[in-house]
Amino acid sequence: MSSSTFNCLESLSNEVLLEIFEYLDAYDLCQSFYDLNTRINTVLQLVHLHILYDPSKSDATIWNTLASFFNPSQIRILSLHNDINIHERILTAPKENLHSVCLKNMNKDNIYKLIQHFPKHNQIKCFSVTAPWNYSRSHGNSMIHLLLVEHGHRFTSLVNLSLWCATHGIDFPGVSVIFPQLRRLLINNFDFTSNFLGFLRNNTPNLRSLRCLQSYYASVTLTDIVIPNIRELHIYEPIEMAHLQNILSIFPCLRRLHTDRRLDHSYAAIDASVWQWLIENRLPDLKQMTINLDDGVSQEAVKTFYNGDFWLRKKIIMKLKINKTSGSNPLVTTIYFGRQWSFQYFDNL
Repeated sequence: MSSSTFNCLESLSNEVLLEIFEYLDAYDLCQSFYDLNTRINTVLQLVHLHILYDPSKSDATIWNTLASFFNPSQIRILSLHNDINIHERILTAPKENLHSVCLKNMNKDNIYKLIQHFPKHNQIKCFSVTAPWNYSRSHGNSMIHLLLVEHGHRFTSLVNLSLWCATHGIDFPGVSVIFPQLRRLLINNFDFTSNFLGFLRNNTPNLRSLRCLQSYYASVTLTDIVIPNIRELHIYEPIEMAHLQNILSIFPCLRRLHTDRRLDHSYAAIDASVWQWLIENRLPDLKQMTINLDDGVSQEAVKTFYNGDFWLRKKIIMKLKINKTSGSNPLVTTIYFGRQWSFQYFDNL
């Protein structure tokens, strides 16, 4: 909440209280509000709490007051942004009713301290980590190893999982824990290898939506691995279309596909016939496709999408923007059919 909003609400509440106080006589006023603090404390001890640590909430007095009366079972949502004197009780208390966890820019020691105090049989459905450090070259010290191997048994109730690290890291480790409820996974900066595909196939039987960003696909070859349960895929499009073909062959039951394509210049052509072949031969169930073209390309570069009955039946749509640097010629920024879609399940955390 912004300071201006807070001040407006405070002023409004003061006016409401004044109206009430002036309506009551002194005896009724005392009888009604004498034990107000006690009643508010009682209510506060019953509510589901969202604990949010960020730089704007750094008053130690308030955190000490909160920590003095709340019950750890009240914590429903936990959001920790940066390592700003996090109260020890909030870090280490068991949180059996915790539903959602969002960690941003925290060091590994605090993440480890927090995780090891999660009850083994918890109710965590959503877990998101945005880390300024990388996965680490050592499996034993990597974030993936910490969350999915060492403490994987604490996350079997997960439905949504986001692992975002700043720099490229290691290959996926061997994971033995099954995550039967996991349906949405976001992961970035890793090699798209057989180990990761094995994790998707063997450990996430009900995964439906996958987003892989800033990942490396050069090692992906034609494989017999097929993962039919994934219906939504959001990836950076590989430079080599052969790599894209190999990736899409792994997910034959996709219904939604989003690719982020980065081009060297705005006139690089996009061959619609290649995409038509991929859809007809690799993605027969595809209902929605979105190609995001970053800064945009010329209309000449995508003219092949206007040819043939295939794209006419798909009712292809192109979104344009005015190119301010080269006159009035508009650039194509998005190509899609069906509904425009992207993986946005963690955008509001």
